[in-house]
Amino acid sequence: MRFFRLFFLLLGLCFADPLRASEADRAQIAMQRMEIAARQEFLGQRIATAACFATLAIDRAAQLRRLGVSLAQFEDSLDQLEHGDPTKDLPPLRGAMSLASLHETRLAWSRLHAAAEAIRNEASDQAALDRLLAAETSLAGASRSLIAVFETDLSDPDPARTRQIGAIGAQRRRGQAIVLAICRQQIAPSPDAPTLITTLTTSFEGTTFALIRGDKNLGLSPPRDTKARDALLETHYAWSDLRFLLAPAREGRVLQSIDLYDIAQGYEALLDQLDIVMAHYLEA
Repeated sequence: MRFFRLFFLLLGLCFADPLRASEADRAQIAMQRMEIAARQEFLGQRIATAACFATLAIDRAAQLRRLGVSLAQFEDSLDQLEHGDPTKDLPPLRGAMSLASLHETRLAWSRLHAAAEAIRNEASDQAALDRLLAAETSLAGASRSLIAVFETDLSDPDPARTRQIGAIGAQRRRGQAIVLAICRQQIAPSPDAPTLITTLTTSFEGTTFALIRGDKNLGLSPPRDTKARDALLETHYAWSDLRFLLAPAREGRVLQSIDLYDIAQGYEALLDQLDIVMAHYLEA
């Protein structure tokens, strides 16, 4: 009897470690896919703002280069999700829900790609920009749906971490909304724009401090490691630089080309830093 007990105990131990390893591998794959989908939202935002500034002829050549690079990177990310990436031990995508979500992302992407190509080919007017911004909004929603699908593959999701990732994603959307409001104000002025920009600025600033210090009301904890904290502080510094440049827009003053150029550069620095912060939280 003791022999059989020992035999089955050893047999169980043989299968336990591979099972745990399998769960760990599945979680790692899910995190890789979440990171790719999060970067897709980032690339969509970069495409939208580059197109807007190109329409205004603000550093147009550089904006079109940025647009082209982001389009190529987004296309590659879709293929990476669908077909996998052997260099990163990322297998092809499987599962009906995951494939359906990726299909929706591809459909939204095709609309954004067509609108972006029109702007690259000199169709720089308000109608062309409106089509692109509508397509980008749809694509951003599809990218967030992909992140949610991949998150279900995590064996032990961390609600606090999920809230932090969600808050960082919301920060990227607020930053984009501020810059697009300024950009569109130059094309089709609106008396409501200064109020919108001020509201978004206040919200962005409050959430930045909540991410750094923690906020019980928002369910946010301070960062767990120094790298994430340092990245958030760098984000705050980039935001402070941009916030100073936004003052005339918040006051409803007319912006000159040099003002818009500085805002475009400041936003690009902020967006890059938010991408670094997102990567830290996804890899934690």
